[in-house]
Amino acid sequence: MSFLAVLLALIVEQIRPLQLANPVHAGFLAWARWAGVNFDAGRERHAWVVWSVTVIAPALMVSMIFVLLDHYSVVLALGWDLVVLYFTLGFRQFSHYFTDIRDALEQGREDEARALLRDWRHLDASELPRTELLRHVIEHALLAAHRHVFGVFFWFVLGSACGLGPLGAVLYRMAEFGSRYWGHKQAREAAPTSERLMRRFVQLFEIIDFVPVRLTAAGLLWWVILRSRSALGGNTPIFGPIAMWACCWQPLLAHVAWPWVGSARSKL
Repeated sequence: MSFLAVLLALIVEQIRPLQLANPVHAGFLAWARWAGVNFDAGRERHAWVVWSVTVIAPALMVSMIFVLLDHYSVVLALGWDLVVLYFTLGFRQFSHYFTDIRDALEQGREDEARALLRDWRHLDASELPRTELLRHVIEHALLAAHRHVFGVFFWFVLGSACGLGPLGAVLYRMAEFGSRYWGHKQAREAAPTSERLMRRFVQLFEIIDFVPVRLTAAGLLWWVILRSRSALGGNTPIFGPIAMWACCWQPLLAHVAWPWVGSARSKL
């Protein structure tokens, strides 16, 4: 049932893409802000409380609703999975930026591509040369694909296998959202966010993302290996052990695909 829910969610999102300005995102934003204002007093235990309220509480709530619905009807439980996945999983939440930037670069409109990258990632791209612009676009596209699709998919399947429904999808999405929100809040608004709170959110998301990011890197690296084998006539027997080592200890998503277009550094 979990695979069917993912498939249906991706189909629905292709038909009706989720807009960035939607009530659920606004609710998550308000929830994270409320938790920080009411529970963050600068100490370590307060950081744990804020993280629990921001991440664990929504995940448990959607899981309890799933268990209740599943008790009455499998169809209702599937529908709930579909609703939750629609707001947490999907390519279209970021792919239009990548497509627009790619089209602008193909047509030689580099200034427009820089403006689109600035709107997407909130960074100053006005002075970037074309090679650096390409590097940033591919790097951020890989990161977005992992965090909006592969990471959510991994935790959703894990939660479903344990009978908890979409708990894992919400857990991953809120952990990732919280790690970005507090850093963005501090940098853009000069808000008095405690260092312990920011560090705790980043550290816990790294733990949650430890396995998914390596699986994503494994898939990308295996794709590069297959391309290399094809280019070299299939005579690349040493790539197998190298791939396993790299996937376990060096999950650098940007480096995996970039050898085909240039050098890049990873932000994972």
